[in-house]
Amino acid sequence: MARKPKQLTIARDPMRYLKARGAKWHYVRRVPAHFAHIDGRGTIQISLKTSSLDVAQLRRDSLERADELLWCAVRMLWGADDHMTAS
Repeated sequence: MARKPKQLTIARDPMRYLKARGAKWHYVRRVPAHFAHIDGRGTIQISLKTSSLDVAQLRRDSLERADELLWCAVRMLWGADDHMTAS
C-alpha cells in the first residue's frame, strides 16, 4: 500500500511584525528592498491602537494582507523582470 506524501506545513510566527510600545501594539515591517524605490516608507510602523494581543494579531493580519496585495499589484504592473523601475 502506497503512503501519502507528507504535506509541508510552514509555521508562521504569531508575533511577526508585532512590536509592543508601552501598553499598545504596533505593526512594524520593512518594505522589501526591490520595492524601496516605489514604496518610500522604508519601515512601516502603524499603531494597532490596542493592548490586546489577540486584537493586534487580527489587525496585523489585515495590514500584512494589504501590503502583500499592494506589492503583488506593483509587481504585476511593472513586471518582475523589469526590476520594478518606475521611470
